[in-house]
Order: sequence, then structure tokens, then C-alpha cells
Amino acid sequence: MQVTTQAHNDGTDLLRQETTLRFQAHGRQYENTFLQSYLRKDGTEAAAPTGAEVGEAFHPSINQWLADQNSPLRLYLAHTPDAQSVYGNERLGLLIMTAQQRELWGTGSYFLSQESHDNRYNSASVEKLLDWYTTLGLFSHLSAAEKTQGRQAALSGLQTSVAEVLLSYPKVIYAFDWESANPPYPYAAHTQALAAISRGLFVPTAIQDGFGTKFPTQPTIPYSFWLNGHVYRTKLTVHSDWLDSKFIDLINHALNAQKQAGKLYPCLDGEGYIFLTPAQHTLLLKRQPEMFKTPHEQTEELPF
Repeated sequence: MQVTTQAHNDGTDLLRQETTLRFQAHGRQYENTFLQSYLRKDGTEAAAPTGAEVGEAFHPSINQWLADQNSPLRLYLAHTPDAQSVYGNERLGLLIMTAQQRELWGTGSYFLSQESHDNRYNSASVEKLLDWYTTLGLFSHLSAAEKTQGRQAALSGLQTSVAEVLLSYPKVIYAFDWESANPPYPYAAHTQALAAISRGLFVPTAIQDGFGTKFPTQPTIPYSFWLNGHVYRTKLTVHSDWLDSKFIDLINHALNAQKQAGKLYPCLDGEGYIFLTPAQHTLLLKRQPEMFKTPHEQTEELPF
């Protein structure tokens, strides 16, 4: 087993300390990175430590190993509330239980963590899924480093759905909150993020975002962009901090008008978009319909 720690600059007076846990078992390497703590850059302590500091997300790779053994057991964190937190900062317990044993504690309990007992997302199944996504071309625009980073994250033990597996990779699914129309220039930011997942087929320039640096006072704002020498524009409705979905419609209209081989499709119950060709969408819709359906419509069968 190997444990390493790195400090990252958050752009504040704090350093984010992350720990990576690696171990090998049954011919596989398991790895996950988690937040350990925050440190002051000047080396001072905000308060005296209250005991051993343990990053609470250290155990997913252990549970991934259990899933790979087709075990009914999972490792749970057992919190002991104290004066500092309902979760407790002074002591941390560990329990290993089956799903039926966990149910005895109730789902609303702060005492125990929530863990998935779904062995369908074991390492072998996720690797098979990643190979299929690669063949399908969903990672063709990513660098070697981004592919390596995504694969490690997908196999970390944190994924319990096909969408979460894809979200392990950068620039494949763009997830966002529709209630995020906040200055400055929210539509320009979302447009650039959507361009990043388009595998180079949507490269807008001269984006006009009439939202501006403050909340608009008028009922509509102008929105436009240039794509391959053509300008596309519309008026977006201002409704507090809610985004107007017409900006997505305009992007897809521009892609269709220029006969680009792909468009943006809603996923994650409408809280995200993925860029696909019609053939990719047809295959994913057939084999993984839960990516495009709301939770109550999802099927029980794993699509691989």
C-alpha cells in the first residue's frame, strides 16, 4: 500500500491537501484521491487539532475491491457526533456490513455513510464499458493525459451509473445548474464549456452575451456567436437567475445549418449535455437509455 499527499493552491490563503491511496490486490491496482484537509499558507493553525485527521473519502477504492470480489459487504464510515459537528471531528469508526444490515440503521441516519452495493460496476465491467466508449469515439478529442486521468477516476470506486463513469472524464459531459444565470456573462461561459465537449465541431467566436456584468433590467437580452463565418443570434428571456434554454437551441440550429456531424443531447435528467453524432446517440439510446431518461424511467438492466 502507498499513501502520498500533495498540496494544491486554491487561490486563497489556504492550501488544499489531497491524499492518494494506492494498493494492489488480486492482480489489480486500486487508487483514489481525496481531500485530506486545508492548510494555511503561512503555516499557522486556525485551531488546535482535535485528534487524528482522516480524509473521509479514503475508502471507495476498498469498496471497489469488494465489488470486484462480488462481495455483499461494504466498508462504512461510522460518525460520532461531537460539539464541533453532527458528523463528529474527534473520532471515526468503521463498520463492514451487507446492504440488509445497513437498512436496519435507516437511510436518514447521520451515523453511517451511504455506500452502493451494486457489484455491476466492478472494475472489469467498467473497463469493458470504457473500451466500448473508446471504440464509439467519445474520447477521441482528449489528450493522453486526460484519458489516463479519466480512466483512473472511473475505476476509483465512486461510480454507480453510466453517467458517472462518463463524468469521470473531462470534456465529455457538461453538467450544470439551470439556475446559474449569474453575472458576469453566464451564457458566454456556458457556450465555451459546451464548445469544449464538441470534439472540435463547435468552435464559436465573437460570443455576444447581453447578460453583462450585472443582472439585466430588461426582459430580454441579445445572444449571438459566429461559427465558420456565419453569425447566429436570438433573444433570450430574463427570468431571475434561470437560464433560457433557447441558447442551446441556437447552438444546435447552427450545427444543423452547417451540416456538422453532431449536436448537443440532454442527459442527466436535463441537468447536462453530451455531444454526439446521430449514430452515437442511436447506439447509446439503445444500450444505455437511462442516460437520457429521468430516474423513474430508468431500467434495472445494466447496458453492458
